[in-house]
Amino acid sequence: MSASKRPYDASRRRAAAQERRDRIVDVAAAMFAADGWGATTMARVAADAGVSVELVTTAYPTKGALAMAALQRVSFGGDRDLTTAFAELGLDARPPGERLDVIVDFAVRSLVPMAPLIPALQVAEALDAAAAQEVEEGNRRHVAASRTLARAFVDEPSDHLVDEVYLLTKGETFVVLTGERGWTVAQYASWLRASLARLLVVDETG
Repeated sequence: MSASKRPYDASRRRAAAQERRDRIVDVAAAMFAADGWGATTMARVAADAGVSVELVTTAYPTKGALAMAALQRVSFGGDRDLTTAFAELGLDARPPGERLDVIVDFAVRSLVPMAPLIPALQVAEALDAAAAQEVEEGNRRHVAASRTLARAFVDEPSDHLVDEVYLLTKGETFVVLTGERGWTVAQYASWLRASLARLLVVDETG
């Protein structure tokens, strides 16, 4: 009599695969932040994550793709990108002042863990064509989110207005102010809220 086979547990396999991908991205994020772009290699990430290089490159074919996945994970949680995370804020149901508070809180919570990875991405953009494409795609999503943010207060925001929102909320702006200029996170948050309120003419009387 043949031995009975164990049923195939697809959900367990998927969960294990996701856990490995999460571990890879977590290791990569820490390594990019601590060691920079050049010193972070697929082989080092694989070794520290306890997986094969082939598994890393199958999940993330380029180092740029891995870097952007790391950025998304530390900033927006899980596999969500900026567009998805921003859409989940539920801005339409909030009054203008509360809407602005939610936006600033989201920006700060995203930028604080993102900031240590920005220098590595700046180097990547300059030296690696594939990484530059990944960064450019991330920038396009940021522009789209900036337009959505502006539309929460202005019916038809101009491209110029969207660009100003984009600059105010960009990771590099946060890095310059909190790093080079020595601002605290609280000072940045206060400045961002005041700047957006002026730019978007937010009515907080209602």
